[in-house]
Amino acid sequence: MFAYYKDSFDLSGKDIYQMKIPACINSKEELLLVLKKAGKFPNYFGMNWDALNDCLSDLQWIKQRNVLIVHENLPALRKDEESIYIDILWSCSKRWEMINHGKISNIDKTALTHIHELHCVFPMHLKRKVEHIIKTAGIKENKQNKDISF
Repeated sequence: MFAYYKDSFDLSGKDIYQMKIPACINSKEELLLVLKKAGKFPNYFGMNWDALNDCLSDLQWIKQRNVLIVHENLPALRKDEESIYIDILWSCSKRWEMINHGKISNIDKTALTHIHELHCVFPMHLKRKVEHIIKTAGIKENKQNKDISF
């Protein structure tokens, strides 16, 4: 799920795991390093887009059900990298939604240690830009985009 916040965003709770993405990210390498640390990715994380997709599709080392990736701003990436990043976030959050609703038949839910919901959160002023990236990258959009205020 993609969500947007108006002011500041911080949730504390025992069933929420937050990865905070600061505004000062200026490269793919910086972004992947921040995500690796914030997400406590396994040592085998390969610092590339495929590895990010794999880790966000797994998340079995995180006990909390709700996993939030909270952005202070969009990372300053090349346009193609920005599209890939948003696509990975969208695809992984959608995959977790489908697992939660039993829409993926080839996954043995009993083999998963933890079932998650992945929420990707952005400041409200980025909503149009994120939606534009989704549209131009050919990412299938649905009613998962939500406005939230905290």
